[in-house]
Amino acid sequence: MYLKGRIIIKFIILLALCLLAGCHQLDQQSQSISDYKEIYQPVNDQVFSGREILSLNDQVQDLELSYYDEGVQATITDQIKTLQDKHKSYDDGLFIMNPFGTFTQSIYSYLPDPDQDIDKVTYTIQSETSDTLTFEPVNYSQDPSAYEFTMIGLVPGEDNQLTISLYDEEETKLTDYQFDISAPEIQASDYQSKMEVLYDSGEELTDGFYASMGSDQDNAKFSYLYDNNGLIRSELVSDGGRLENYQFLDKKHLLIKVSNNKMAVLNGLGQPVRIYELPELSVHHDFIVNEKKDGAFLLTSNVHADTIEDTISYLDLRTGESQELIDLKEIFPNYFEPVMATHHNRAETEIENYLTDYPDQGLQDIDYSDDNLTLFDEEGNLSNLDWIHINAIDVLNRDELILSSRETSSIIKLSNIFDQVQVDYIIGPEAVWEGTGYEYYLLNPDSDFKPTGGQHSVRFQSNAIDDGLYNLTLFDNNYWRLDTRDDLIINLPQTMSQEFDPEEPDAYSYFYNFRVNEVDGSYDLVQSFPVPYSSIVSSAQVYKGNYITTSGMSNILGEYNPQGQLIRQFQFYIPRWSYRLIKLDLQDFFYENIL
Repeated sequence: MYLKGRIIIKFIILLALCLLAGCHQLDQQSQSISDYKEIYQPVNDQVFSGREILSLNDQVQDLELSYYDEGVQATITDQIKTLQDKHKSYDDGLFIMNPFGTFTQSIYSYLPDPDQDIDKVTYTIQSETSDTLTFEPVNYSQDPSAYEFTMIGLVPGEDNQLTISLYDEEETKLTDYQFDISAPEIQASDYQSKMEVLYDSGEELTDGFYASMGSDQDNAKFSYLYDNNGLIRSELVSDGGRLENYQFLDKKHLLIKVSNNKMAVLNGLGQPVRIYELPELSVHHDFIVNEKKDGAFLLTSNVHADTIEDTISYLDLRTGESQELIDLKEIFPNYFEPVMATHHNRAETEIENYLTDYPDQGLQDIDYSDDNLTLFDEEGNLSNLDWIHINAIDVLNRDELILSSRETSSIIKLSNIFDQVQVDYIIGPEAVWEGTGYEYYLLNPDSDFKPTGGQHSVRFQSNAIDDGLYNLTLFDNNYWRLDTRDDLIINLPQTMSQEFDPEEPDAYSYFYNFRVNEVDGSYDLVQSFPVPYSSIVSSAQVYKGNYITTSGMSNILGEYNPQGQLIRQFQFYIPRWSYRLIKLDLQDFFYENIL
């Protein structure tokens, strides 16, 4: 009886400790991927013919884990190596669907070749609604007696006929693998897997895949690769955050953002090979790698500050160390301080108005969930001030940065960024900077043209004719909104929209190409053309001589030729909006050629 009582007491203590630690389930929640001897199982319900294809088993998929974790990927690598050792020849290949938890429709392939007979591999994908694609994949095996690669291109939610062909150096076929496989549906809710073609000139498009970077909050973690017909060919799943950008470190390593405080490098197998934790930072909107590809500049918010989207941080990709490099409050104090004072004054006015409306309440009785209290959270904390809203970054000459400020509709260039930061120039409305002491930095326009409004995707074009003379391309939203100033009086051009709604008639956004002359302090608009209107969320890209634009509010993607003439335009159907799409050249990353 005494022993039984002790057991009961121990159980109660254990249960209490577990509840205090938040352990609501003792089985599934406490397990990790390393607890499983085998993490892969056959995909019986999706492969209708052909050799066995494996995938992560149901128990592992039910775990709430991050695949952007070094421990998780180490376990996956060990288990794949164990499976590889069971396969002895190219007639007995290993195939695993999405083994690394990243590219949902991808298939990893391992073909042992002890006699080194294989000289080339191709794979062909056919489905009912898609064009046939044939790829020659990149071999990632470090062992010359094996072929190792990952296949992309399966059409989600459809039956795909997949043929893998192996050839020797004389191009004699060694063997074929043929699969009839149903690729997984995309995971984003209320997405359509194919964009509608709104216009097609018949002119040839550039090679590559249109790449999205997540959209609204509910679907932020899902990004897609679309072919030139607008069909989704792959889904990349993050840890919850929008990717914000894709930056190649070399042809076989790709840097992405996977959550607000985590970056990752993927190889062409789809495996995260480096993980960077950023505990004190929140990455937003954009990042860019330096010329040496050993560091990245990140647009960040300091998690301890009362402002947001106003710092630039540097991530050393060799060591993993990160630091806040620039705080724009310190660069532009004469602009920031009056704006912050306005923020506090508005908050005080909101409280005063609330107490006037509810005279029987005191400060301690305020309901901060009231719709009229827009500057506070529900706990009564003053909202962080978005006073400059940096939404794009690019790097020049190692220590010079180009920044886009949506709130001020300005482009800012900084130099000497690792030491005593200098402001080189500002391109923006004179009225915004007048009286701050920074109007001295404004460049002078060489001709008469409409200024930008809330621009995005400012990019330096490395076609400099001489020092201090270069081009900047951007998406001009042509939308004026400056929410943080009560004092500003500005005369806007008639063609500048103040309407948020993407359905605003007769409103256009623009692709802009500026020629900047730092020597004489001037700039000029050398090319522009209208694109579908988007008040916010948008992008512009120069890609293989063509221009790729995304009007995110209206969900329209366009590819234009070098003269700014539309080649093809797509409408993508998603619940809300997409921040940006660009085009990616995945040659030498996933494949050597598309045949």
